[in-house]
Amino acid sequence: MKEKLEQISKETIAKIQEINSVQELNDLRVKVLGKKGELTEILRGMKDLSSEERPVVGAIVNTVRDEIESAISSAEEVLKQKELERKLEEEKIDITLPS
Repeated sequence: MKEKLEQISKETIAKIQEINSVQELNDLRVKVLGKKGELTEILRGMKDLSSEERPVVGAIVNTVRDEIESAISSAEEVLKQKELERKLEEEKIDITLPS
Protein backbone atom coordinates (compact mmCIF):
# COMPACT_ATOMS: atom_id res chain seq x y z
CA MET A 1 0.00 0.00 0.00
CA LYS A 2 2.88 2.36 0.78
CA GLU A 3 4.34 1.73 -2.67
CA LYS A 4 1.01 2.51 -4.32
CA LEU A 5 0.75 5.78 -2.41
CA GLU A 6 4.27 6.79 -3.43
CA GLN A 7 3.47 5.89 -7.03
CA ILE A 8 0.28 7.98 -6.99
CA SER A 9 2.22 10.91 -5.53
CA LYS A 10 5.02 10.75 -8.12
CA GLU A 11 2.66 10.29 -11.08
CA THR A 12 0.34 13.07 -9.99
CA ILE A 13 3.13 15.57 -9.38
CA ALA A 14 4.65 14.70 -12.77
CA LYS A 15 1.27 15.25 -14.45
CA ILE A 16 0.83 18.57 -12.64
CA GLN A 17 4.07 19.85 -14.12
CA GLU A 18 2.85 19.00 -17.65
CA ILE A 19 -0.56 20.68 -17.34
CA ASN A 20 -1.15 23.89 -19.28
CA SER A 21 -4.63 25.02 -18.19
CA VAL A 22 -6.59 25.54 -15.01
CA GLN A 23 -9.36 23.25 -16.29
CA GLU A 24 -6.95 20.35 -16.79
CA LEU A 25 -5.60 20.97 -13.31
CA ASN A 26 -9.10 20.81 -11.82
CA ASP A 27 -9.80 17.59 -13.73
CA LEU A 28 -6.65 16.05 -12.28
CA ARG A 29 -7.60 17.24 -8.79
CA VAL A 30 -10.96 15.46 -9.10
CA LYS A 31 -9.35 12.33 -10.55
CA VAL A 32 -6.93 12.00 -7.63
CA LEU A 33 -8.59 13.72 -4.66
CA GLY A 34 -12.26 13.64 -5.62
CA LYS A 35 -15.08 11.52 -4.27
CA LYS A 36 -14.17 8.61 -6.53
CA GLY A 37 -10.51 9.52 -6.76
CA GLU A 38 -7.48 7.28 -6.43
CA LEU A 39 -6.55 8.53 -2.97
CA THR A 40 -10.13 8.25 -1.73
CA GLU A 41 -10.24 4.61 -2.86
CA ILE A 42 -7.17 3.87 -0.75
CA LEU A 43 -8.79 5.54 2.25
CA ARG A 44 -11.84 3.33 1.78
CA GLY A 45 -9.58 0.29 1.65
CA MET A 46 -8.07 1.11 5.03
CA LYS A 47 -10.93 -0.70 6.78
CA ASP A 48 -9.32 -3.98 5.67
CA LEU A 49 -6.02 -3.14 7.34
CA SER A 50 -5.06 -4.26 10.81
CA SER A 51 -5.38 -1.80 13.65
CA GLU A 52 -1.57 -1.46 13.82
CA GLU A 53 -1.24 -0.59 10.12
CA ARG A 54 -4.07 1.96 9.96
CA PRO A 55 -2.29 4.85 11.70
CA VAL A 56 0.87 4.35 9.64
CA VAL A 57 -0.97 4.19 6.32
CA GLY A 58 -3.26 7.05 7.39
CA ALA A 59 -0.25 9.26 8.10
CA ILE A 60 1.25 8.42 4.70
CA VAL A 61 -2.07 9.14 2.96
CA ASN A 62 -2.31 12.51 4.71
CA THR A 63 1.26 13.38 3.73
CA VAL A 64 0.64 12.40 0.10
CA ARG A 65 -2.61 14.38 0.02
CA ASP A 66 -0.85 17.45 1.45
CA GLU A 67 1.95 17.17 -1.13
CA ILE A 68 -0.52 16.86 -3.99
CA GLU A 69 -2.71 19.71 -2.76
CA SER A 70 0.35 21.91 -2.34
CA ALA A 71 1.60 21.11 -5.84
CA ILE A 72 -1.85 21.76 -7.31
CA SER A 73 -2.12 25.10 -5.49
CA SER A 74 1.30 26.21 -6.70
CA ALA A 75 0.55 25.16 -10.27
CA GLU A 76 -2.82 26.90 -10.15
CA GLU A 77 -1.19 30.16 -9.05
CA VAL A 78 1.32 29.94 -11.90
CA LEU A 79 -1.34 29.09 -14.49
CA LYS A 80 -3.61 31.93 -13.36
CA GLN A 81 -0.69 34.37 -13.52
CA LYS A 82 0.18 33.21 -17.05
CA GLU A 83 -3.44 33.54 -18.12
CA LEU A 84 -3.62 37.06 -16.67
CA GLU A 85 -0.43 38.07 -18.47
CA ARG A 86 -1.78 36.65 -21.73
CA LYS A 87 -5.05 38.55 -21.34
CA LEU A 88 -3.26 41.80 -20.55
CA GLU A 89 -1.06 41.34 -23.59
CA GLU A 90 -4.08 40.79 -25.85
CA GLU A 91 -6.15 43.63 -24.45
CA LYS A 92 -3.72 46.49 -24.93
CA ILE A 93 -5.35 49.76 -25.89
CA ASP A 94 -3.42 52.20 -28.01
CA ILE A 95 -4.26 55.59 -26.52
CA THR A 96 -2.40 57.38 -29.29
CA LEU A 97 -5.05 56.49 -31.84
CA PRO A 98 -7.55 59.23 -32.69
CA SER A 99 -11.04 58.70 -31.34
